[in-house]
Order: sequence, then C-alpha cells, then structure tokens
Amino acid sequence: MDWLKAIYGVLGAEYPILSLVGAAVLGAFLLGGAWWLVGREYRKEHPLTATAEVPTTRSETDRPGDRSPKPGATDSSKDAAASAPPEGSAVQRVENNQSPGANIYQAGRDIVVTSGAAVSEARIRTLILEVRLTCVLKDPHGDLPPDEVPFMPVGDASAYLEGPAGRQRLTFSSPVRFRRLSDNRIVVINRFALDPAGDLVNQPTHVLANYKNIIAPVITIVWGKEFDKFTLLELSLSLNGADPAYYSWPYDVPFQIGPVFTVPFENFKKKLGL
Repeated sequence: MDWLKAIYGVLGAEYPILSLVGAAVLGAFLLGGAWWLVGREYRKEHPLTATAEVPTTRSETDRPGDRSPKPGATDSSKDAAASAPPEGSAVQRVENNQSPGANIYQAGRDIVVTSGAAVSEARIRTLILEVRLTCVLKDPHGDLPPDEVPFMPVGDASAYLEGPAGRQRLTFSSPVRFRRLSDNRIVVINRFALDPAGDLVNQPTHVLANYKNIIAPVITIVWGKEFDKFTLLELSLSLNGADPAYYSWPYDVPFQIGPVFTVPFENFKKKLGL
C-alpha cells in the first residue's frame, strides 16, 4: 500500500478528482484484463461442444407459388404442365364435339382450350386408271402390233368420272401397250391420269364419292381391224399411289372400232376407302 500512498501524495492531493477518474479507468482496465485471462484458462480446462442446427430446405417443386419447371425437365413434363386445367375455383371440363382430342376447361365464365389435335384430311394427289381389254385375233399370223406404240390422239381420247356435279377428265397417257397371250388373244392396255392442274387435285378424297360412273374408251390405233371380238374388260383405279381397286367384266361381243365402256363407280368406292 505504500506505493499507492506515494502516488496519491504526488497526484491525489493536488488533483483529487482527476486522480479519482484515472484510478477508476486504470482499475477497470486491470480488472477486465484479469477477467479475460481467467476465462481463457477456464475454457482450456472445460472445452465446450456445441451442435449447430441445420435448417431443412424444400425442393424447388415444393416451394409454394413456384410453378417454373426445373432445369433439364423433359418435354413430357412440360406437356403435362401445359395441358393442366387453369387454376381457380369452379373448374369444369366441357365436352368438345367439334374438335376431337381437344382439352377444354371452363373456369367461371371463361372457356380455355388448352390443346387440340388437328385432324389431317386426306387429299387427292393422283388418280390413275388402267383399262385392259382382251381381244381375239382374226388371224393369229396376221399383222400384229409391237409391245408399245407411242400415240398422240386427235380429238377427245380421255376417260371421265361422271356424276351429278358433271365430268372430271382423266387424260390419256401414251403409249398404247399390247400384250400377246399364248393363244390367239391379245390384251390392249390404256392408261389415263388426273390432270395435275385439274379441279380435283388437293380436294378431300371423299368428294370422289359423288361420282356415279367411269367412262373409259379403248384406243387400239390402227390394229382394231385385226380383232374379231373382245372377251374381258378389266379396270384398275389407283388413288394417291395406293394399291389399285380392281374389277373385271366378261364379254363375248364382236369387236367394233373405238369402243367406249361405262361402268358403275360404286364398285370402286369401298376399295378406295370412300
């Protein structure tokens, strides 16, 4: 205590208030330092073990209000989200008889069409008619035609579809073909095709159902005079390159130059899917 008295005799007697404040600050500093040293030693002797609570997180799909798709989502998940009914109260599904495959939902007073499958209607692209007429030769050793003869007809040498709406032309396609059979018969082959610029091109295929007859000539060029009679008529009709619809009619009729046949189109409709 003598050293404190000596300090007080120098400072405290002359500056009592200032020395008191200085002593208080010095005491607080010394006490704080001593407290820190004691705390450090205590922690060394008694180490603390603490566990930190890790908060759980929701996945992106569980977050309320988050409707955006996660990165890498598949197209099917996007489509499923797109076809879901609109949110809100009183959502009612409505039958749609006009567009099969469409999902229509009614929410309140609004009707929302979320998706629809457009039905692709078949169109007419090509229509090819083949006419085959089997004839009996007058003389098996007479003047016979070659297998193919190019021919440019003079006048009307077309076939037709005929119905209430009028006629649709099927233009003759050169050449005329001849096929000799093993006996004294020969087959005359003519082909006719729908004009690419004709009125039926790109029309729905079902419009063909309006026609009633096929009118088909048989072009023999100059060799008709060699035929005695015809015994079989065959027609094949191919729509858009599909397998042709085929029908045949037997005959036993003397041959006349320039025969023209009218056959019912009804026979072909079912096979053509009309």
